[in-house]
Amino acid sequence: MEILNEIRLLNKHNKQMRFVYENSILLNDLFTDVISENDLDNKEVIEKIKNNDYIINDYEGFLKSLYSGKRGGYLSKYTIEELKENNITTYQVRGENIGFALKPDKNDLDIISVHNNSPYKGIGDALMKSIISLGGNKLDHFDGYLSDYYSKHGFKEYDRLKWNDQYKPIDWDKNDGKPDVILRKL
Repeated sequence: MEILNEIRLLNKHNKQMRFVYENSILLNDLFTDVISENDLDNKEVIEKIKNNDYIINDYEGFLKSLYSGKRGGYLSKYTIEELKENNITTYQVRGENIGFALKPDKNDLDIISVHNNSPYKGIGDALMKSIISLGGNKLDHFDGYLSDYYSKHGFKEYDRLKWNDQYKPIDWDKNDGKPDVILRKL
């Protein structure tokens, strides 16, 4: 966070930089498409994603991957039993702490638990294309950077829920505001 604070100070007049900084807190850098010289080369990981090289339904490994990041408290909590009972299919990139799950919901497949708790950046587009190719067509998210991102991938807003403290994630930081929850479909 110190580095991001320094970037914000150095670029206080650069609207785009402020936008990235302010929203990276919620995103855990999942959809950052810019790779600096200090980031690991993500080409091999993107190839795994493009080839659907996933470990499927290793529930224990998936949950460990999902909650391994610093923002695990912002995510919906699932148990292995809940994943099984709800016929949720989990996908974890082989050898990485990157993944998502698809939950049947009537005629839709709800995209849940998307995460990148790896050192790789810039994998968001490849991951979304893969998720869509596997049938994911519905999702929800906090309003912010993801709004434009999901629109770019064809997801249209069909409902919006105002912030409700009763449902806030366990580790929610009050500095992250009280954004609406947006519901989207392809």
